Parts: sequence; C-alpha cells; structure tokens
Amino acid sequence: MRGTTSYQLRTGQNPGSTLLLGLAGALSPDVSVFASANYSAAYGTSNDDARFGLAWRPSQNERGVTLLSYEQKSGSLLPLPTRPDTMSLEQLYRPTRRLELAARYAYKLDGDAYYPARTSLFDLRAVQRLGSRFDIAGETRYLDVRHVSSAGGFALEAGLRLGDTMRLAGGYNFSAAADPSLAAAPTRRGLYATITSVVDRIFGWGRSDDFKPAPR
Repeated sequence: MRGTTSYQLRTGQNPGSTLLLGLAGALSPDVSVFASANYSAAYGTSNDDARFGLAWRPSQNERGVTLLSYEQKSGSLLPLPTRPDTMSLEQLYRPTRRLELAARYAYKLDGDAYYPARTSLFDLRAVQRLGSRFDIAGETRYLDVRHVSSAGGFALEAGLRLGDTMRLAGGYNFSAAADPSLAAAPTRRGLYATITSVVDRIFGWGRSDDFKPAPR
C-alpha cells in the first residue's frame, strides 16, 4: 500500500491553497484499492473532488479486470445546490490478444447542470488491433434520464498507438452521446479526435508473461 500527500499555499495577488491526498495498493492477490481527495480554495470559493475504487483482477487470469468506483464533487463553483455524486462499474476483457471489450455502467446519485439525479448510462466498446500500432473501435451508449427520456449513441474510430502508453484516435459520432462519466455535457455528433492513455498496466493488468501484447 502506498500513499502520497501534497499541499500548496499561494500568496500574493492570487492567494489560495490546494491539498492532494492519494492512496493505492493491493488488499490481496486479486483485489486492489485506490482513493484520492483534492481540495482547493481561492478568493472565497472552494471545491473538492473525492474518489474511491476497488479493482478485482483474478491472479490466475490476465484477460480481464473489474473496477467499482465512487466519485463525489462539491464546491461553491458548482451549480447550487447540487452535488454530483456518481457510482460506476467497469469491466475490461480480452477474449483474444487483439480484441479488447469494455463495458461501463454509471449511475448519478445527485443531479447537476447536465444530468438530473438517478440518471444511468450503459456504455459498450470494442477495440480490434490491426498489427502492432493500428486499431479500429466501435462504441455504443444508452442514456436513461429518469422520468424524462432515453437516448442512444454510436461512434466509430481508428487509432494509432505511440509506444505502450499513448493512443491517438479520430472518429465520427453518428448521434449525440453522453459523457461516459456523467460529468460533462453530451458530445455532439460529428468528427472528433482524442488522446488517451492505454490501460494495459491498470493495477498490474497485462504484466503476465502468459498474456503479452501482440508482437511488433
């Protein structure tokens, strides 16, 4: 188990303070935990963001990992009187060396400026690698706004991996899609580009010699 702490105090024309706390580590060969808290204050305003999660990765099987997480945000800059709390369950699975499947379910416990309370989102994504660096992906999302409406979205994209930790991608949204964390405005339809971090090393996932990435 490892932890980290950081505190910053700013003076002068823009006074304020920031406190960061983090903790992560293994509870058992199969279960890991992480937690973080971020508090900042300046000019009479304050904001905090707290996260907690549990990851389950079978020690005898490198093909998948399950992540349960909770996030709470509050502060004077958020739309009052809301405090957007979100719970989510994610499942990553690799049936083959080149195919990766990811599913996510998120549930909004409290409303905010974008989504009301008890909004839920289901997201399913598939990535097929083509060679050592290129891949194609498809993603679909279903958003259910309680007592209001429901909507679905679909996108296709192509990606390029830079080493083992970075991925560049461009794609097209065929319909407006909800933010996967229910923390931002819905994405408009049309072309888009992304830069993401590859999660091959999340809590040690992908390190086993029995399930290495495809050779370059």
